[in-house]
Amino acid sequence: MTEAAENSGSLITAKLALEFSKEVFAIPGDVGRPGSVGTNSLIRDGLAKCVLRPEEVLSEFFRFSASESGIGVRTNPYGQPFSNPSARSNSPLFRKIEELGMPDAESLSSALGIPVEEVIAELSGFEIEGTVASDHFGRYSIR
Repeated sequence: MTEAAENSGSLITAKLALEFSKEVFAIPGDVGRPGSVGTNSLIRDGLAKCVLRPEEVLSEFFRFSASESGIGVRTNPYGQPFSNPSARSNSPLFRKIEELGMPDAESLSSALGIPVEEVIAELSGFEIEGTVASDHFGRYSIR
């Protein structure tokens, strides 16, 4: 959340997300600003994780490892960097998508024997890179 006034729709949405056990992230705002009351309250009450940069949110969903330059590199559940094209083609997940055609995340999880949240994290990385696409039914294909 970037902004939420007290009793705003954004705050209601955040509370619903919490009821469904979803993580909520909030950017702190100016203390005297009405549009910051909700986000600041969520942070104060420990209901939202305080974040200042996009990387902080991404690090919650993707694994990072140190590269030779000392900069964090996003890796898949197999420890292969997403930015490496050969890692994609060598990824068991990438190969399984090719093998199964247009599987959904749960089918991939079952076929590979890894938790669905790890499958989704890797699929999200592939989607961000533009190497995998999903349709409106949640099925994945190689681009």
